[in-house]
Parts: sequence; C-alpha cells; structure tokens
Amino acid sequence: MEEIIKKLINSDLKTVEAATGIPYDRMYKWIKGKGNPKIEDYNILVAYFDGSSSINNVTGKQFKTAIIEKYPDISEAAKELGLNPEELLKIFKKAKVTENVLEEAYYKLGIVVEGHSVIKPEGIVRNLYSEPKGIPMYSDKAAASAVELYNDEASDQEPAFFVSIPQFADCDFGKMIFGHSMYPTYESGSYAFMKRVGDLRQVSPGEVYYIETTYLKVTKRLQYGKLGFEDDHFLAMSDNEEKRPDGGFRYETFPIFKEDIKALYIVKGALKQNQN
Repeated sequence: MEEIIKKLINSDLKTVEAATGIPYDRMYKWIKGKGNPKIEDYNILVAYFDGSSSINNVTGKQFKTAIIEKYPDISEAAKELGLNPEELLKIFKKAKVTENVLEEAYYKLGIVVEGHSVIKPEGIVRNLYSEPKGIPMYSDKAAASAVELYNDEASDQEPAFFVSIPQFADCDFGKMIFGHSMYPTYESGSYAFMKRVGDLRQVSPGEVYYIETTYLKVTKRLQYGKLGFEDDHFLAMSDNEEKRPDGGFRYETFPIFKEDIKALYIVKGALKQNQN
C-alpha cells in the first residue's frame, strides 16, 4: 500500500485519473494521509503502475466465499452459471480461477470477487466489476440551503444506483438536492447531475455549481466578486428570494474563497420525481 501511495505522490494525478478513472479528489486524499485505497482501486493502480495487462489473483477459496455469501445454496449459483454443482465444487478447489469463470460470475450473478481487475484494450484501466452502468447516483445529499459540514468520506461511498440519460452522459455523478435555497431552479428532493470543473478559470459566472471546500459542501450560483476573476473568492448566491420578517433575504449571499475549494462541479440539470 505504501509503495502505491509513493508512486501517486510522484505522479501527475490528473494523468492517473484520465488513465484509471479514479477521481483526482480521492487520490489527493490518499496522498495527504486521509484514508487508503479500497481493494478495487488498489488493484487498478497496481495494474496501472506495473503496466501489466491483467491482475487475477483469485483462488478457488476466495471464489467460494464470494459465491456462498450471495448464494448459500450453491446449486442455485451453479444453475445460473450453466454448471452442475459438482463442477462448481471443483472450481472451489482450484489454486486459481480462470478469467471466463470470473466474468460469468459477475455478469450472470452480479458477484464481485476481490483480486481481479483488467486493463481494457484501449489502455484505460478499469476494474472488471466497475464497468459503467450509466451515471452513478449517490445517496448523500448536496446541500442547497445554508451549509452542510464537510464529510470527508462522502466521495468514497458506493453509488446507490445508476441512470442512463443521454443529455447527461458527460456528467460524473448525481446527488440529491436538499434545502430550498435554489428553488425554483432546483427543488429539494430532486437529483442534480454534476460535471467536474478542473480549472477555476472555467467557471462561468451565473451558472450553478456544486462546491466542496475544506469546511462545507453546497450547491450555489457562483458570481465573481468586485475584482472579477482576480478576486480571491466567488460569491455564492441563492435563487430563492424569500425574505425574512425583518425584510432581509432568508438565503443570503456569502463568499467562498478559492483556496478552500477542494472540488468543483457544474450542475447540468436535475431529475425530479413528482409521485411515489
């Protein structure tokens, strides 16, 4: 693990992100000592740095554990794999499980077996069991009101589900909006689709962004300060013009300092459910 972290420290993380699909922000946290890669990411990084075409260290015992965890009755699993129980038992005893069996287990049973990843022909490294199924949607929420304290583990969560919408195909992920500060543009309970902005110079004043800083996560419309882009902060503005009894705006504008921004995503749209 330490060797992988050292290699990341000496690498261009944007290049690694482009090649592996592992988010820059996640790797940045690792090199800063905030957690370690999960087994899937670790295997991808090993394959990337070693330049090997595949990693398959799955033993029959590991395969058996993964199967039984989901299918206590192995005859049911064998049937789905097109095998008889005796054939499956033989695989459990092997020192190494073959590629085709692992792929069948994933595509037919939806079983993830640790220790197996591949590099696709085009050179893009992907874990076999993390093939894109659409846009990943996360259950943690993107605050649209006031401030949500930063949860350092939020971006490491597994997706709650995936969606496939052509208009948002270039988005990195989606999160649920909660709070009413961005009403009527984005209603509380709708899912917003986010696309990463890699350079603060790409910010378009007046657009809505999801911002993660060292102390908050929030969805706001960004504007420049008085000095334009040269200013040291953006103005985070709300769309909801509701007023307090004293006449002031309930959701007031506040500054977000550029040096505090850890991740920035433009909100390209939202999905709303009207009825259960």
